[in-house]
Amino acid sequence: MVFERDREVFSCQLSEPAAGQIYIEYGGRNMPYFTFLAEELGRLPILAHAIQQKRPDVDPYVDTKATLTDALGKTLSQHASGVDTLQARCAQVVPGETRYAR
Repeated sequence: MVFERDREVFSCQLSEPAAGQIYIEYGGRNMPYFTFLAEELGRLPILAHAIQQKRPDVDPYVDTKATLTDALGKTLSQHASGVDTLQARCAQVVPGETRYAR
């Protein structure tokens, strides 16, 4: 694959080690396709850093209202905070559900 950025041409190699897994070899790194899109083509880490430098007084996370639903779309809980929703869900013990504990 070939792409151009800032009037310079770059090339990289695509591989599919397993069905549905696409990897890109570029700049001495072998990375998943979506990582390549975000980090190399989109340069999102550079953009995020520039935004943080421009507005260092702003908290980088903006909380929002959240609704937790099950697989059938039934509302399980609603909170004014997404963080509260996640904390409440993580605190629940569901019979038969597996969980990772440290």
